[in-house]
Amino acid sequence: MPKISEWAQSAGRDLGEIERATTIFVMTGETQAEIEQAMEPVRQQISFYASTPSYKPVLEASDWDFGEQLNAMSKRGEWADMPGVVPDDVVLEVGVAAPIDDLADAIKERYGDLIQRVGFYAIGSGAELTDEQVKSVMEGLRD
Repeated sequence: MPKISEWAQSAGRDLGEIERATTIFVMTGETQAEIEQAMEPVRQQISFYASTPSYKPVLEASDWDFGEQLNAMSKRGEWADMPGVVPDDVVLEVGVAAPIDDLADAIKERYGDLIQRVGFYAIGSGAELTDEQVKSVMEGLRD
């Protein structure tokens, strides 16, 4: 947020005038098993991103030290083993995991007033979400 505020000021704008948006990894389901299942594709995606040298500053900023290991594994073609290097706490920090009925509250708790718009990046969710479930989450975010 300090950088965004700095950029806004340099453009002659106030931070309150800047609409902030992000896309988040969503890991949800109706059961804990479905949520855990939904964590695996996110873990895989993180391992892929973290294996590239350009993500080194991001990893360093978060004190995550597995980038070089993942990069070496990618060079050896060990793609299937790479997700095993990414711990649960990293997956849970990068994405939001919650039962579908609590997902809106979990997103609001994580992001608060830092963002005004959110998109969901739900890859391999534990269960297909119905239109009604998506509508419920969206309504919960508006409250």
